[in-house]
Amino acid sequence: MKALINILIFSLVAVSCQNANNKHENQIVTFDLKELPEITDVKLSDLGFVDIEYIPMETNEHCMITGSEDLITGNKIIAGNGFFLIQHFTTILKFNKNGSFATRIGTKGRGPNEFLVAHDVDINPEDHNIYLVSAWQKKFNVYSEGGDFVRTFKMPLYAPIDFRFIDGNILCYCENHMGNIENSYTLLDTNGQVIKSFPNRYPFKNHDAFGFNHENLFYRFNNRLFKKEVYSDTICLCRTTTLFGCKLEWRYCCTLARYESTDTLRTKLQYVGHSILDNGYRRLLGGNPLQ
Repeated sequence: MKALINILIFSLVAVSCQNANNKHENQIVTFDLKELPEITDVKLSDLGFVDIEYIPMETNEHCMITGSEDLITGNKIIAGNGFFLIQHFTTILKFNKNGSFATRIGTKGRGPNEFLVAHDVDINPEDHNIYLVSAWQKKFNVYSEGGDFVRTFKMPLYAPIDFRFIDGNILCYCENHMGNIENSYTLLDTNGQVIKSFPNRYPFKNHDAFGFNHENLFYRFNNRLFKKEVYSDTICLCRTTTLFGCKLEWRYCCTLARYESTDTLRTKLQYVGHSILDNGYRRLLGGNPLQ
């Protein structure tokens, strides 16, 4: 009887601790970005870096990085297992970790194994295969770690311009600059089958066909996937569950006052200039969100 009572007490304590942790996890943290200090230079040592290694990249006629922007803001860099990819529009270059050039990934074209535009690229952490989405063609191309074409598959989505792997599946974001997309996010398996869809929470009427840079941002922190839409003031945690397949949990709120891109504001806009944004919003999104 005493052992049973001890078990019940232990169970109650465990449940209470779990509920307390869940309550803390579910609290939305708010950051006030209405007034931010001026941008200043920060040394890497100020951020705690003590050992920095510069890796010279091989440069030849086969691996020239395209675009006029600088390496960081004008190109996407994806880290793999002992290698990294640099993507700019339709050019995807693979470099070894020592900076030597390895190969180009994929071929631009209209053939069955080619693509028109590489809207996004990511590496499957389970098999290290490289996935490329050509959103307008509604298809993925899959390449081996060595860059060889493996297969292609279609998916029933309109303009999935961003995607990331999450627990073996693919979480896609579909372009919404016209404001009328049905589902903003869709979870696919690696054959293009829909597992779960997330309805568009921010519909609006676009009267002038303006577009948004960085409409959606995926980023990882502490091995967790987060997402931020230009239409929302909230950063969400993306995670999978046995019961729901995938959940988007609202975790962080960024207060931007009159600079927030609300549904009403987007509907009224006929020309979008950079003056509508303050520096805080640009820094939050990693660039100029409107063009």
